[in-house]
Amino acid sequence: MQARCDIAIIGSGIVGMVAARCFAACGLSVRLFDKAAKPAHKASLALPLSLRSRSVALLQRLDFDVESIPHQVIQRLNLSSLGRFGIADLQASPEPNLAIVVEGLELANKMADRIAADPHIALTIASVESITGDEQQGFIVQAEGQQWHAARCVIADGANSHLSKQFPGKLEVLPKPMQSTIMSVCADDWDAAQAWIRQDGDCVYGAIPWHKGQGWVIATAPHRMLKKDESPDRDLWEARMNHVFASRLGILSIQAQPLQRLSMLQRNTLHALDGVIRLGNAALQVPPIGAQGLNIALQDCEDLLALQQAYPWQRHTAAIWQAQLSASCQRRHDYAYAQMALALQQLLDKGVLAQWVNHAAWLLLGCNHGMQQKVQHVGQGYY
Repeated sequence: MQARCDIAIIGSGIVGMVAARCFAACGLSVRLFDKAAKPAHKASLALPLSLRSRSVALLQRLDFDVESIPHQVIQRLNLSSLGRFGIADLQASPEPNLAIVVEGLELANKMADRIAADPHIALTIASVESITGDEQQGFIVQAEGQQWHAARCVIADGANSHLSKQFPGKLEVLPKPMQSTIMSVCADDWDAAQAWIRQDGDCVYGAIPWHKGQGWVIATAPHRMLKKDESPDRDLWEARMNHVFASRLGILSIQAQPLQRLSMLQRNTLHALDGVIRLGNAALQVPPIGAQGLNIALQDCEDLLALQQAYPWQRHTAAIWQAQLSASCQRRHDYAYAQMALALQQLLDKGVLAQWVNHAAWLLLGCNHGMQQKVQHVGQGYY
C-alpha cells in the first residue's frame, strides 16, 4: 500500500524546508525527500548568508527562530573600484536593518530541528528517481524502489535537478559560468558592522562581516579562475586579498581551506506541470554573492503561503493556482536574471562597480537617492 500525503517536496534545503512549513502551516500533510539525513552534510550550505529583513520576517512567521542564531547586522556598505570609493550608511535608511549575516549551516540545522518537531511534516531519506501522474489522479513519487502518492509536488532540489529536466519549461542559461571562492578570514581592523565590495580587474571581492575582526571574503569572476579539480592556493589568495583590502581592513589571513563554487546563471519556469512547481534554484540560480538567489526564493515562498491561505492548492485546479503564483513571482525572476546578466557584462567590460561607486560619492552629500537604493541592494537581494 502506498503512503499518501498532500504535498511531496523534493529537496530539504533551506527553500524546501520553508516551503514545507508554508504548507504545514495550512494544515496539510507534507513529505520531504532528500538524499542527506542532516543539513550538515550539504556542502552547498557552508556559506555565509545575507538575509534581508523581509526574509527574516518570513522565517520568524513560520516559527523558524532566526534571531536566536548568532548573526551580524550589516550597518555600512563600502564600495571601491578603479581608484574610487563610496560608503552607504544603511542605518540611515528608512529600513535600518536591511540585512543580517548568518552561517548557512547554523540556519539550516536550526530549521531542521523545527521541521523534525512538526507533526505535519515527515522526512524521507531517499533519492527520488521520478515523478509520474497528473493533477486529477495525483502523483507517484518513485524513490529507491518505494512509491509514495501525493496530491501535489514541489521540486526544490537545485539548479541541476534531473527531475526538473523531466518536465517541460522555458529554460534560459547564460553560457558563461561564475567561479566563486569562499574564504573564512581574520583581519586586523575589520569592524563587524562593515561590509565591503571591491572590483579588482575582472574579479569582484565581497567582504562580509561576522564577529569583530572576522568574516568571509567571496571572490567571484565570470569565468573559471582555477583549473578543474585544482585546490585553491591559500597563500595565493591571501596575497590577492591583502592587495585588495589591506589598506582598509588591515592584514588578512585565511582561517580554513577555501571553498569553490561554480554556478551558471539560469532562469526556469516556476511551474513544471499542472500540479508540480519549481522553487529555489530549480527555478532560478544566481552566483553565490550575498544570497540574492535565496532571498528571491524566500519571496516566492511568501507568495506561495499567501496563495495557499487564500486558495488551497489541493482543493482547486492546479493550473489556475500556478498561474497566480507565476504572476506574483515571474517578474521578480526576470528582473533578477536581467540585472545579473547586465552585471556580468559590465564586469567583462571592467566597469561593474565603477558606475555605482562614482555615484556613491554623491551619496555622501545626500544626493541621488535613486542610486542610494541601488547601492543598498548590493549583496542584500532584491526588493
